[in-house]
Amino acid sequence: RAVSREEAVEEIRRNAGTQFDPHLVEVFLAVINSDKAS
Repeated sequence: RAVSREEAVEEIRRNAGTQFDPHLVEVFLAVINSDKAS
């Protein structure tokens, strides 16, 4: 099933430090949040 953008972001945030590098998650979230604001 397809997931919403919000669900995908929450999954990435929840798995920062286990499946995903926490620093890269921070950078990724900053980029997509700045993109959303534009």
